[in-house]
Amino acid sequence: MNAACFRILLVQSLLATFVFCGCGNDKSSNAESDNYSSNVVASSSGTMPSGAFYSGIVVNAAGEALANARVVAYYDSKSQLELGDSVVTESDEHGNFQLQLDAGNPFVLFASKGDECGFANSDKKNIVVGKRLSMFSAHIFGLFTGYARIVGLAGKSDLDGDGYFVFYNVPPGDINLVYVDSGAPQAALSFETLFDREIIVLPELEILQDSYSTGKLLNIKKEECYTEEGCSGIRSHKR
Repeated sequence: MNAACFRILLVQSLLATFVFCGCGNDKSSNAESDNYSSNVVASSSGTMPSGAFYSGIVVNAAGEALANARVVAYYDSKSQLELGDSVVTESDEHGNFQLQLDAGNPFVLFASKGDECGFANSDKKNIVVGKRLSMFSAHIFGLFTGYARIVGLAGKSDLDGDGYFVFYNVPPGDINLVYVDSGAPQAALSFETLFDREIIVLPELEILQDSYSTGKLLNIKKEECYTEEGCSGIRSHKR
C-alpha cells in the first residue's frame, strides 16, 4: 500500500465501525459484560471433557510472570457470529491461573493487567500481554459487502466500498479474523501479532477454498507472512 492509499485508509477509518477492548482490570473491559465463575480452565484442544481443568500462566512480552492479572475465557469461535458467555478468574502471585469450562464449547483466552492485555488460542499455556494495537486494518480483494469480526471481541467492522475494514484498540497475541456475509461466517484467518507494532495494516487478503475441508479461508497474498519472520507485524501459518 503506497502512502497516498494509506492516508485515504486513515480518513476512511474515521467513519468505520470500530471495536473497543480496554486492557484495564475493570470487569467491563470488553464490550460485553463477563459472567464470573470461580474455577476456570480447559484442555489444549479448545474443548474440555466434563470436570476437566486447564491451567496456564500470564506473562509479559519479556516472559515475566504477572501476578493478579485478570483472565477471561470467552466462549467464541470462527464459526460463531458473536460472543457467547464468559468465565473469569485471576492469576496468583506466580502468574498461574486455572479455569473450568463447559464441556464441548470452543473458547479463546484473554488476559489483562494495567494497560496491557492479550489474546491466546486455547492450545496455548501462556497468555502473553502487551500494548494494544491502536489500529488494525485490512482489505479483502473483490469484496465490498459483509463485515469482519475478531473472535473474542464484541462488535464488527463493515467492509467499505473498496473492501477495507478497520478495528481500533485490539489486544495483541493470537488473532482469529472472520469474514461474515449473508448472515453466516464465510472465511477466516488466524495469525499472531509480533508485539512490536502499534498499527497493523495487513497485505491484501483473498478468499480461497480450504483444501482440508469444504469451507473457505482468508489467505494473505504476501507469502512472507507465513514464514517464521512474518511480515507487516504478524505471523500466520498455513493449514
